[in-house]
Amino acid sequence: MIRRPKPKRIFLLIAGLAILAFVVISLTRCQATRVELSDQLASYSDQPLRVVLTRHVSEGLVDYEGLGKQSRKPLDIYLDGVARFGPHSTPEVFPAATDRLAYYLNAYNAIMLRKWLDDGAGEDKITRTVNKAWFFFDLWRVDGRWISLDKLEQTIIRPRYKDSRSHFALVCGAMSCPPLLDEPFVGSRLDEQLDRLGRQWLTEPDGLDVRADGAVYMSSIFSWYEEDFIDAGGLAGVLTRYLDEDDPRREAALSAAREGRIQFMDYDWSINRQSPGDEANP
Repeated sequence: MIRRPKPKRIFLLIAGLAILAFVVISLTRCQATRVELSDQLASYSDQPLRVVLTRHVSEGLVDYEGLGKQSRKPLDIYLDGVARFGPHSTPEVFPAATDRLAYYLNAYNAIMLRKWLDDGAGEDKITRTVNKAWFFFDLWRVDGRWISLDKLEQTIIRPRYKDSRSHFALVCGAMSCPPLLDEPFVGSRLDEQLDRLGRQWLTEPDGLDVRADGAVYMSSIFSWYEEDFIDAGGLAGVLTRYLDEDDPRREAALSAAREGRIQFMDYDWSINRQSPGDEANP
């Protein structure tokens, strides 16, 4: 005999679901850029983002103060273009899969720069950390639809393009993230750009650290997304591809990977801000 829920229980269930829905809606925030009509791009272009990155990114770190004072407008112009154009809205502009992936990688990183500015990163020298809510509750307009950063990565970038090197390119603005490229990703050069980032990241201790006691540590990203690197030959395949033959860490790192001795670092979520005295690109 099936027992039907009592009316009081049904009421409490409905009330609980309504409260949950209200909380989710309240936490969800649609983020929009406001650009004068005269400043809007007539068609998609990464040129405004190129201005931002070449001016304010050096050795993977960001001059947020300069970005906030000098280049907020180009950043907003670019994000306004991302909102109106894209592989779905204007497919003729993105004929190749590399063109489309480059678009989404650029959009993700540009949104993160804007989010850091909105959080005050360009106005003070406080050591800030990533707010995890940014990934889930802030919605941004990308290619004509509202989407969170988490959805952008988990439902578009990872499953559609299945390129583990995307993890070398997605930068949430934390110190343990891969280095931010000082130019936009471009479809015709995407393979070269992603490979260059892989080599650069693994030369830095945030990507790979072989310690004096022989312990080998890699970024937690390689643990979080381990399945994405299977097609690349796993960690041993990644290290073989991106560590130079004459890198003194190569033998120890490869041995640790093949023997399953790789350990993973704690993630530093503090802001990837340039230190005082660092200079961005001219």
